[in-house]
Amino acid sequence: MIPSEIRNSVYSLVPTVASLLFGITIIIVGIVSEIFNFIGVLVLIIIIMEIAALLQFFPVKKVKNSYQEID
Repeated sequence: MIPSEIRNSVYSLVPTVASLLFGITIIIVGIVSEIFNFIGVLVLIIIIMEIAALLQFFPVKKVKNSYQEID
């Protein structure tokens, strides 16, 4: 739950971060399409899809404590 004090800033931050991520992807796809034409773009899309599938299949988990307290 987002506290009400920072809710508006978080709501305006999410579209900004999303546009930055997708903007970079669009630029990279444009550069690849200029150099390698359709096959290069197709390979790039397949690589992005594979990375997305692997991130869904093997989620990144945060380790709570990497050490144990010694009594």
